[in-house]
Formats: sequence, C-alpha cells, structure tokens
Amino acid sequence: SSASPTPPSSYPQWHNVVAGAMAGASARLATAPLDLIRIRAQLERGTVTYPRPSLWQKFVTIYRAEGGFFALFRGSVAATYLWIGYSMVQFSVYARIKEYLCLLQDEEERKNRI
Repeated sequence: SSASPTPPSSYPQWHNVVAGAMAGASARLATAPLDLIRIRAQLERGTVTYPRPSLWQKFVTIYRAEGGFFALFRGSVAATYLWIGYSMVQFSVYARIKEYLCLLQDEEERKNRI
C-alpha cells in the first residue's frame, strides 16, 4: 500500500496568488528586453539589410541610442500587468485542482481499503 498524498492546503490560498504575481513579474522582467528586440525585428521586415545585426548588436544599439538600460524595458508595463494577472490565475487554479485531485485520490484509497 502506498502512502496517500497530502493535499497542499497547509497554507492559505492567497499565497498562491502572491507567488503567481511574483513569478509573472519576474518572468516579464527577465524577458522584456528579448521581447522588445523580437517586436522590432518584426517591424523592420521591409528594411532588413543582410547580414542582419546580431542580438547583442541590437541590445547595444538600443542601449546607446535610446537612453541606457531602462530603454530595454520601454513599453513593457501593460505586458507586465498581463503576465502578473495570468500567473496569479494559473498558480491559484493549479493549486486548487491539485488539492481537489489529492482529496479524490484519498477518498478512492479509503474506498479500496474497505
């Protein structure tokens, strides 16, 4: 007989919301410069010269020409809010579903013992 799973309800649900918000904000912070480069590459489609500048060259160009480090994060506030909201919901729903499935499994194991 295997050990029954313990439902992950030993902490309040709001912890999942906060963890999701922090994860979303961190993920957006880490990927915002790459997203900026990707969007600009899509917009310059008709004016591309070959060979194309490297990713590093694009970072340096934006850094030098547009205002330093913070220029790499320009325009990312709306997307950050989107990622925060998405991650909050995702973490909360995942925790609820996991808790529910653990309870179902515990109940099924109790039935099988009888």
